[in-house]
Amino acid sequence: MHPEPTRAPAPLTVDGRLGPRFVVTPAEPGGVQNGSLLDGVPVPGPMLHGETLDRLVDDVAALRDTPDRTVAASLWMSQYASWLVGAVIAERARGRLLGASLDAVTLVSDRGVVQGIRFARAARPAVPDVDDALVAALVDDNLAVVVGRLRARVRISSRNLWGSVAAAFATGTRVLSWCAPPTDPIHDAPTAAAFARDLLGRRRGLDRLVGLGELDEAGRSWLVVHRGACCLAYRTPTGRTCATCTLLDPDERADRFRGFVNDYLQESR
Repeated sequence: MHPEPTRAPAPLTVDGRLGPRFVVTPAEPGGVQNGSLLDGVPVPGPMLHGETLDRLVDDVAALRDTPDRTVAASLWMSQYASWLVGAVIAERARGRLLGASLDAVTLVSDRGVVQGIRFARAARPAVPDVDDALVAALVDDNLAVVVGRLRARVRISSRNLWGSVAAAFATGTRVLSWCAPPTDPIHDAPTAAAFARDLLGRRRGLDRLVGLGELDEAGRSWLVVHRGACCLAYRTPTGRTCATCTLLDPDERADRFRGFVNDYLQESR
């Protein structure tokens, strides 16, 4: 296998603004999408099983130059959850509910890199019990199904895959908070943390797979995240532990996040 170092998932932020996974735009016919659906292979949600899942995992293995399908499955799940959850919670933070059950989404992927997701219907205004509806569709009717199907094809722990789901909620909220203007309530780190904890707490165990904290830097309190289960990226030839990694001690995580904050401030100028 030969790595393709120039190919990588889209960044979480671009010039200090939300990256493409957090921004939905109209898509035909009548739905919405995040990212770009022009390049890549569309896979309707109900088809995410069996040999189709095998191919998606193998694409990540080839991209990351690893023969270890456990590692590749972990990294694929991390991408999928991040793109899916990112769009849904971004819409929720704007007071809208974006339906994300498995039968309402189409994944577009290109050789191991998620390009975007098409949602069958546009977001609608939030209603009472919106967060119960959000978690039921997003977690119960999508991510939980995919976790089960992946574990039927690859030897990988439930904790690893659910850790990526929890990290998608927490990291997605972190990005929303960092990029929000000061007038937006989610700009405030404690408010953002409460937003993420409320969603995570609606399904048993998710809130124990990720930690949320605050870091004071450059005159502001920033929401920071640490995972409770490693994504295994460090086990690829070019991988390393990330700032959220459970393998790092708290001081090193804080130092890395300080670097991220200052990089983000530079990027935003």
